[in-house]
Amino acid sequence: MPAETKPADVKPVNTKPPEERPKAVKRIDTMLAVFDLETKGKVDNDISYPLSESIRREVVKSGKYEVIDRGNMNKILGEQKFQLSGCAAGECIVEAGQLLGVGKIITGSVSLVGKTYYLSLSLINVETGKIEDVSEDECKCEVDDLIKSSKRLVKKLLGESVPEPQISVKPELKSREVAEGEYYVSGKNPNGSSYSGSVSISRNGDMFRLVWRISMNVYTGTGQLRGNILTVNWGAADPVIYTVQEDGILAGTWAGGTATEILTPKNIK
Repeated sequence: MPAETKPADVKPVNTKPPEERPKAVKRIDTMLAVFDLETKGKVDNDISYPLSESIRREVVKSGKYEVIDRGNMNKILGEQKFQLSGCAAGECIVEAGQLLGVGKIITGSVSLVGKTYYLSLSLINVETGKIEDVSEDECKCEVDDLIKSSKRLVKKLLGESVPEPQISVKPELKSREVAEGEYYVSGKNPNGSSYSGSVSISRNGDMFRLVWRISMNVYTGTGQLRGNILTVNWGAADPVIYTVQEDGILAGTWAGGTATEILTPKNIK
């Protein structure tokens, strides 16, 4: 009798006709794609976006690769009807890289154990499907300090020298307060045009509600404060991400970092 075949030995068969399968494009080895970090455990999903954007910027600054931006990634994969949601396995990530035509991929995760964040990044070769390098870091810190940790990880992953972080003992940091009330708003759209108006901010428990009044238009959004970062979802694909400054001003970016916005308090309660 033939030996019994174990389920693990059986590879799933792609039943789609060849003409329906996504087609890979010509690979450019100097191109790199950064996939949004996977959040695990008690980590807020909103952390993934600013960390992933920080990683993209750091790779660009290194000058070693051309980085495909998040918007183009989603557009290309959408045209190929490729579902990136839930795509964490190696073969799935590599297939996405083939469709994007990149030579390398950076993927990773962020998790929280107690009060310590753990970040991990992997550099994957799209042609071979192999992980070329792994970089890990831990940070007992506030959310906004994770950006510094992500920058160190990228340098390690790309073989650059990384200065040792200065360790200092200091009291536990508290989140900066976002005052309820009216704010002046000024900003620039992705196309470079300017806009201005007002924003009202109210709070209900841990949730903040923002109402923008710009020209004749009214927009609403809700968000949460983590450390000094206020992330507000307002119905668009990408949230508005504000950094709360010591003087109470909120400096933000939106549209995947291609647009900026400043909120200046009028009257603080």
